[in-house]
Amino acid sequence: MQRLWLSRHFCLEPRRKPGCRLFDDFSRVIIIIVHEPTSRRSPAGDRGFFLSVHGYPFCYSENGFRFHKASGLSQMKAHRKFEYIDHTADLGFKAYGASLETLFANAAEALFEIMVSVKTIEIRQKKAVEVTAPDLDGLLVSWLNELLFLFDTEGLLCRRYDISHLQDCALQASVLGEPMDPERHEMKTGIKAATYHQLYVRQTNGSWECQVILDL
Repeated sequence: MQRLWLSRHFCLEPRRKPGCRLFDDFSRVIIIIVHEPTSRRSPAGDRGFFLSVHGYPFCYSENGFRFHKASGLSQMKAHRKFEYIDHTADLGFKAYGASLETLFANAAEALFEIMVSVKTIEIRQKKAVEVTAPDLDGLLVSWLNELLFLFDTEGLLCRRYDISHLQDCALQASVLGEPMDPERHEMKTGIKAATYHQLYVRQTNGSWECQVILDL
């Protein structure tokens, strides 16, 4: 077994035309475990080395690196918290979760990571949050905008989200974090609000996914 080190930005399909997806949601260095060569074919019909990238299945052959979509895509989404997407002058993200509670927590983390580096936030304060909305999509927007309201009025940066109750129209949670300290928290990007533009919350193959566009 060999160990190869690749840079953070690694294209899943190098021979694909521009626009292929990148590994921009993993750690800075990716460890790839390369198993012995095999003549077994991958789901895409490739022969060659079979790889494990952070537990996700790949094959390296004359066709380049290919992700085993049939067996690995749902696994990748189950482990990934969120990813950012560009949207004209604004910014958006997609968040993932095995449950609705996890989805809403990951969406909140994506929100604060845009503003500051979340790893610099310490847990020193606890705040109760309750929001309601006509439907699940609206509940996600209300949840994120309530967190923005707490930041705007109290300077509260959130690090952890303990959601105790979540239904289609109501959410109750405790959020934990600390007031912003300019000496320790560098403001990266200001956010005005979470919007309804291209918003969705949906369940796919047993896991949850959402998309949110932010007004900057």
